[in-house]
Amino acid sequence: MTLRKTQKSLYDKLKETEDLANFGNTNNGNMASTDYSEENQEMEMMEDLAQERDGDINRLVDTINELSHMFKQMNQLVIEQGTIVDRIDFNLE
Repeated sequence: MTLRKTQKSLYDKLKETEDLANFGNTNNGNMASTDYSEENQEMEMMEDLAQERDGDINRLVDTINELSHMFKQMNQLVIEQGTIVDRIDFNLE
């Protein structure tokens, strides 16, 4: 998450720098504004996609952790059942 915050702050600084550079330029002001708007929309879409992927990855990690816990429990059950089978086998002999 800190990476995205850093990227956002750098993006904001870049935006301010571009705004200052284009402050006195009135010839291409409308075109620069359109380009900036398109770039801004694209950046927002990329940020939304990154946040969505981050959420998906976090859900995947949670699911894998749950699965790991289930396998550990299953391992314990197999060990306990093996001990019971050994006792039954020993008592039959």
